[in-house]
This record gives sequence, C-alpha cells and structure tokens, in this order.
Amino acid sequence: MRGKALNKRGRRYKPSAIDAIEGSLKKHVEPKLGKKRLRNIRRGDVQAIIDELTPDLSGSSVRRVVNSIRALYAWAQDRDLANHDPAHRVRLPAMDATPVDWVATPAEFVQLLGALEPVDQLAYALAAYGCGRAQQIRHLRWQDVDLDAGSIE
Repeated sequence: MRGKALNKRGRRYKPSAIDAIEGSLKKHVEPKLGKKRLRNIRRGDVQAIIDELTPDLSGSSVRRVVNSIRALYAWAQDRDLANHDPAHRVRLPAMDATPVDWVATPAEFVQLLGALEPVDQLAYALAAYGCGRAQQIRHLRWQDVDLDAGSIE
C-alpha cells in the first residue's frame, strides 16, 4: 500500500495511518483470513472477526480493524483485485462512550497548564488547542511544524 493507496479524500495516507492500517490487518485479519484470496472473503468472515474481537477490544478499536479492511478493499477494487467490500454493512459493537463530567473553560485551561512543569505544558497544550491525539503528539516531528504559518501538519 505504501505510496500508492489514497484515502477517501484522494490524498496519500500519512505514515501513521499506513502503520495503523498495516498493524490492524497483520494482527487481527491476517491470522484468520490471510490464506484466502481477497475475492473469496465474505461479509460473514469479517463479521466473525468483529464478533471475536468485541469482548476484548473497545468499539473504536474494532472500528479501526474494520476501517483497515475497508481501506484494503478500496485499494483492491481500484485494481480489479476484488469487486466487493466484505466490511460493508457489518454489525459493529456499541461505542460505550463515557459522558464528559467537566470541560475546562479557556481561562481555566490556561491556569491548569500553568500548574504543570514546563516540559509537560507543550504536550497538553497541543492536545487541547490542536485537538491532537496522544499518538499524534508522540510522533510529531519538527518537519511537521511551520512556525511562520503557525500551523502543524
């Protein structure tokens, strides 16, 4: 997939997205379906994987596996290697979202940041102001930061 697969917006996948897709496919899909041809994998095969993962993984983790299958099949369909998507219309587990008890106002958040050690302030500021996820923050490279434009790609 590296360098040739495009996301739903027609852009190349970011390296972290490629790693997540490959990791999900290798860990959860390949052991069960790796010997089958793409054309021979059916919705029931994907549903069986979902049903097996659901007791152990969160709803979002199961969705990551399903979205990885969808990405693989989008790539395969573009190359006439498959004419269907076995992940279409599978039954996904509930998300089990936990309601948020409290959200800091901007002024409260500035105070909270000030209470942290300077070395920790940047990561929390990126998470809150930039809506960054932990993995995105951990893998942030200086090449991704444009100080002149005031943006992070």
